[in-house]
Amino acid sequence: MRCDASTDRELAELTSHWCRQTRLLDWDARHDALDFLDPSHVHADLGLEANIDDLLAKSARNAQPDLLERGNQYLAFIRSHPPFGSAGELIDAYRRELRARREWAEASG
Repeated sequence: MRCDASTDRELAELTSHWCRQTRLLDWDARHDALDFLDPSHVHADLGLEANIDDLLAKSARNAQPDLLERGNQYLAFIRSHPPFGSAGELIDAYRRELRARREWAEASG
């Protein structure tokens, strides 16, 4: 059976009202429970794994620390705010925060 556990409850509660890909699924442990990922967002289908510990222990391929850091900052931003009404509202608010941080850093010298 297949199951994707990539979205946690907190993130789903903040975004699933406008992002189908972050909706939580009920899984009965007997049938596949696949989320609503856009197929173009899937890098590779590695097939079925009975135990993913070995996969998780491997070093990430093509991982760029700065890109991972930006992704983590974006998730932290989402988690530290009440739910936004749409993806556009979230993106606009995040850009405003980035701009404010940049301006503060420039002013601080």
